[in-house]
Amino acid sequence: MITLLRRLFIHNYEDVQKEEVRTSHGILASSLGIITNVILVAIKIGMALFLASETGWKIFPMALLVDAMNNLSDMASCIVVIFGFKISSKPADEKHPFGHERAEYIAGLVVSFLILLIAFETIRESIAKIIEGQKTSYDILTIVLLVISILIKGLQGYCYFSIGKAINSKTLKTN
Repeated sequence: MITLLRRLFIHNYEDVQKEEVRTSHGILASSLGIITNVILVAIKIGMALFLASETGWKIFPMALLVDAMNNLSDMASCIVVIFGFKISSKPADEKHPFGHERAEYIAGLVVSFLILLIAFETIRESIAKIIEGQKTSYDILTIVLLVISILIKGLQGYCYFSIGKAINSKTLKTN
């Protein structure tokens, strides 16, 4: 599947030593991430609103909303990766005689910090809810949606890792 996408969208996709081919791979992987995350955000927010309206707004499924926010942060990570690949593909110049390749690593570092920030916020919110004694309830639709989301994110991770391996990109392999 990944090879087919690479063939369809990247000219000379096997020539990963060329900077423009490497950049195209990074943009392809990140674009797939943006598209799938936009879809997941829309579905989760839509489902949260639907479930809340079904209960007369007495219950609001926070798990879906929190997961949608996580997908938004994943989308931001994809945008950072695109910028990292674009900048790293620039040729050497007077100010950067060795080129801009380090930009990809910096993008990876930014993505790592975003992941840590989201993890910290999720833990903080969870502890606050435990201290407040807030009860959590899940319905079958929420559970099914979260399982589907996990499967989609697994495919997304496989895509990142496969493309990252093809172009030897630590940023994509760890995204």
